[in-house]
Amino acid sequence: MKPKYFFFISALIIIPIIIMLISLFFLSKKEKTVPVHLPTPTSFVPVSENKNPGIVTVQPQNGETHVDAKQPLTITLERELTSHDFIVGTFPYFQHTTEIQGKNVIVKPTSPLLPGTTYEYEIKYKDGNFSNRYSFTTSGNAPSISAPPDNIPLLEEDWYRISQPDLFLYNKMPYETNDFSVTGEFTPTPTEHFFFTVIGKTANGKQAFLDWVKSLDLSDEQIQSLDIRY
Repeated sequence: MKPKYFFFISALIIIPIIIMLISLFFLSKKEKTVPVHLPTPTSFVPVSENKNPGIVTVQPQNGETHVDAKQPLTITLERELTSHDFIVGTFPYFQHTTEIQGKNVIVKPTSPLLPGTTYEYEIKYKDGNFSNRYSFTTSGNAPSISAPPDNIPLLEEDWYRISQPDLFLYNKMPYETNDFSVTGEFTPTPTEHFFFTVIGKTANGKQAFLDWVKSLDLSDEQIQSLDIRY
């Protein structure tokens, strides 16, 4: 074979080999894509906002005696509530203001409580459920009164009917007949009170509602003082 043909054939074989080697060299220099495996998010169950929060602590402590007649009540809840979510009921009833400081509900008597008297209180939630009832006894000697009668629950209801007719009526909510339905809600404005929304089902709905309210032994004056919305 002539030399020039030998070199020609050799070139045809060697050149593709060199090109292949160069290609492999540069391909090996490229960065490899490494798949990133993100961690699976941890599932969680949020705390239900629908469940009424329980009471964690109270101050004065439940059943405590010799409590100062001017001392505020501090009720610590499991979570924060707004003034629309609850009311504080007391028995015997005493006028008070209610403040919310985080999870704490502060109940301040507007005037000194009676000496030597046992007071009970509880929270009523807007869904109609109640917390446990707590008590404390003020210091001093109790006023001279006769022995308490056996019908304490009835006397307590009468006390609310006379002293807080809006709270008394709210405790009957919701209520419905063939003529009307009525619900109650709490509002802090312009002053703290309950208002009532009446929906008439018949032409006689409004009068039927008023007749029902009167059957609860509320006076015309008390009914006129209520915030009733038709």
